[in-house]
Parts: sequence; C-alpha cells; structure tokens
Amino acid sequence: MLICANLISIYGAIAQLVLLSKFPKRGALATSTVFASLVLPLIVVASSLEKTASLFLMFAVFGGAFFAIGEASAIGIFMAILGQWSILGLLNFQLTRQLRKLGESHSQALLAGS
Repeated sequence: MLICANLISIYGAIAQLVLLSKFPKRGALATSTVFASLVLPLIVVASSLEKTASLFLMFAVFGGAFFAIGEASAIGIFMAILGQWSILGLLNFQLTRQLRKLGESHSQALLAGS
C-alpha cells in the first residue's frame, strides 16, 4: 500500500508541475504525461522476462506491486521505496520553487499597483 500511495503522490506532483508550466495545452500534456508514466513500467515488464521485472512492477500502481512483493527481495522493496521517496522529494522541491516564483511575480504586481 505504501508503494502505491507513493506512486500516486508522484503522479500528482508530475501533473501539478506540468499544469504550472507555460505550455498552451497544459491539461492534455499533463494527462498524457501521467498516462505515459503509468503505462511505461508495465510495457517494460511485458517486454522483459528477467528477474528485474519484479523491480519494475514496484513502479506500477494498479496492482503491480502486490504481484512483485512475492518475488522481490527485502532489499529490492526497500530500494524501490527509497527511490520513490527520492523522486517525490525532487518533484516537490521543484514544485515549491515554481510556486515561490509565481508568488513573487504576483506579489510584485500587487505592490506595484498600489
């Protein structure tokens, strides 16, 4: 459950970063980015029948982690969680930087108007 909750948080942070960008069709880009990140681990697992397939299943939200836990080692599970937390930390750091930048520009516009 922790692995799936981490992945949902990562996908939410990715969507927020894309929606805060200055691209013309942000909604469609956010949707396609999250969809690609949902499907990519499953494609890698489907094309790979090696022992590393269980590690890639740790990055699939829809039940993939539950199948992989039986095959993965404790170190593999720990490394997957640690990797997810690292990715989530970097995404949240970038999101905080973008929000501060947007907040500064709006604050400057409000102060210049008065």
